[in-house]
Amino acid sequence: DMQSKLLDVSKKLLETEGYDNRVAFVNFATTYKKSQDFTKRFEDAEAFVMGDTPYGSTNYSAALLQAETMLQDRTDKSREAVVIFISDGQPNRFANGTGSPDSGKPGGWSGLMQEMTEIANRIKAIQQDGHDTKIFGVLQSVPEKDVERCTQVMQSVCTDGLFFNARDTQEFSDAVNDTIGAAFGRFTVTDVVDGAFELDETSLDASYGTVTYDADTATVTWDLTGAMPYTKYTLNFRENLLPDEDDEYPTGTFDTNAGDAIVEEGGAEVNRV
Repeated sequence: DMQSKLLDVSKKLLETEGYDNRVAFVNFATTYKKSQDFTKRFEDAEAFVMGDTPYGSTNYSAALLQAETMLQDRTDKSREAVVIFISDGQPNRFANGTGSPDSGKPGGWSGLMQEMTEIANRIKAIQQDGHDTKIFGVLQSVPEKDVERCTQVMQSVCTDGLFFNARDTQEFSDAVNDTIGAAFGRFTVTDVVDGAFELDETSLDASYGTVTYDADTATVTWDLTGAMPYTKYTLNFRENLLPDEDDEYPTGTFDTNAGDAIVEEGGAEVNRV
């Protein structure tokens, strides 16, 4: 499942016309195993992803350390890089590959949590165009007994605690899609209804995301967190023209919204339509 989805996403990122992306991979198990540096060739991604099957313990720290190294050492910094962390189990090794956190050895679970959090914080502190580096997470078919700990870790290491939990093949596919979309940006569209109209709240219909309406400010807010690149999203709603003070309907041409609809990424305006 993981190999198939990574290749599907990589192909879209690398070969969709109009985009100029790069992908890189870190393979880990009991320790860090190997990595594929940033590439724009799908053939490189395919060879790496299909070239090995990870097995053994689950060393979050080693994987995050290698991701940190790759971010620091990359020579082409013209694109914003993000880390997407995927795991099918709870962390059970320290960075050097020694000691299960439940073995009673020094450090224990709290020590491992501290190690992983410190590495993640160093990654986030890497500045790209004045912004922190983002880390997003995906849990893939984690055993029920491990969910609580995995959730604790993902909330600690991921940007704003943003991770996705998948219990089966379809949910894993959706989670990776959502993670890639979140990596591209957490977008919000706001649109203020013109005073000549009244919005019919029951007509709000979005193909994706969450839509809310504040009647006091006549503002429609469309949250598109997790939206996938290369995908068209639509929001439909109906506005009713209000009669004038004589209870007559005015004639002419009317703006349906009071000014431009504002598009924001992470709270910063990036477009208006």
